[in-house]
Amino acid sequence: MTRLRSLALPQKGLMIAVVLLAIAGLALLGTYFFLSRQATAEVGWVDPQASIDSSLIAPDLAVLTLAGEGDDRIVRAALDAGERETAYATLAYSVLLPDTVRSGQWLVLANAYQADDPSRAGIAYQAAMDLSALGPTLGDPARADVSLQIARGFAALDRSWLASIAVAQAETIARQSLTLMPAQRRDILGQVASTYERLEQADAARNVRDNLAAYSAGPGVGTEPVPPQMSGLRGNVVLPVELVERQSFRTVSAG
Repeated sequence: MTRLRSLALPQKGLMIAVVLLAIAGLALLGTYFFLSRQATAEVGWVDPQASIDSSLIAPDLAVLTLAGEGDDRIVRAALDAGERETAYATLAYSVLLPDTVRSGQWLVLANAYQADDPSRAGIAYQAAMDLSALGPTLGDPARADVSLQIARGFAALDRSWLASIAVAQAETIARQSLTLMPAQRRDILGQVASTYERLEQADAARNVRDNLAAYSAGPGVGTEPVPPQMSGLRGNVVLPVELVERQSFRTVSAG
């Protein structure tokens, strides 16, 4: 009997350990699914048009686009009237605004939402980031400036990983652009370093400041010089005989 009890005690302990491990495993599994869903909700791209609340749109302002009013003026009028959803919907559906105006309006709208609707502000910053990366008519100075404003906006929303992407984009533009002048590069890179410091990325900020002269000296992308084309074309051009004779006659006459 004593021997059976001595055997039962380790078995009970083993069973208790198995139960505890199973509970811990289930807890870890539940935590994983919870965090993965939360990360997906924060990381996933959001279609600006899909998040419009049509019940909050002011009809008297929205209908102005049918009367030929410019989308930019409608957005500004809606913001002045406190009708942010109307401004948001107009901007999301507009196809006529140039990239410079559209990106600037998204930034204005993001700032308007930042205090009381961080989620909508994040969507507006995301739309501006899409334009800063993909807008075909944005010049490099505007592209870098928009990227820096987006980085500061995401930092204010405590989305540091998105802010890091935006400021890294501004750094890449400053270093690799073929159109920026050295003074423009230095100005942008100085703002990049300050933004890195705000994001507590001291190494990245130090790297930019230590290499400021080299990074702002010129284009980061080397291009091969275009070989002259006229010399090659000249040998293939056959002049009419009459023209050659007239040229020879003029040369002799001048001599």
